[in-house]
Amino acid sequence: MAKKVKERELEADILDQEEGKEVSVESFITDNRNLILVVAGIIVLVLGGYSFYRYNQRAKNTEAQEEMFQAVYYFEQDSLEKALRGDGQYLGFEDIADEYSGTDAANLATYYLGLIYLKQGDLDTGVDYLKQFKTGENMLSMAAYMALGFAYEDLGDPSEAASYFERAARTPGENSQTTPMMLMNAARNYEAAGEPGKARDIYQKIKSEYPTSSEGIAIDKYLGRVAE
Repeated sequence: MAKKVKERELEADILDQEEGKEVSVESFITDNRNLILVVAGIIVLVLGGYSFYRYNQRAKNTEAQEEMFQAVYYFEQDSLEKALRGDGQYLGFEDIADEYSGTDAANLATYYLGLIYLKQGDLDTGVDYLKQFKTGENMLSMAAYMALGFAYEDLGDPSEAASYFERAARTPGENSQTTPMMLMNAARNYEAAGEPGKARDIYQKIKSEYPTSSEGIAIDKYLGRVAE
């Protein structure tokens, strides 16, 4: 009998504790109602603002692409000043990169700006723009790395040039078309930088992995040049 009484008392204590929890939660909600509403409002605003930002960026990107069409045409025609600064009707790459900052089109404009300045002989500015270009795993990124490689070669920094040629060789993935050529450029610059060991490793990679490429067919003479 005493055992049953103790069990009922224990059950009552548990119920009291559960009721206490409910009261505690209810009290918290009641006491902090304004804070909860403010936090919820902030979350809604953030989510809504992000959605609007994404929509606005898509709209800006479409507009920038329409503007950039003429600049690309001028670039292809080697009318570099018009491509750079526009023709009075359409924007040039400089204004597109500035006015549509954050869009894919502005990022592409940055790439073109780098190429234009390199072609005009302003290597430092060209390098700065190409470094701002947001790269990915695609052929355009390979072209950007390659351009940086040649730029650093012209700037007299063969070690840095070689590192960019190696990046170009791996982008968007190693292949038999572009990789051997980029590796040859990297090895050539490592030689110029006084690093024959690195050059030899690359020549050996071409020999073993790309033996049928035009670079691979003639690779033995380069290996002989950097033999230990």
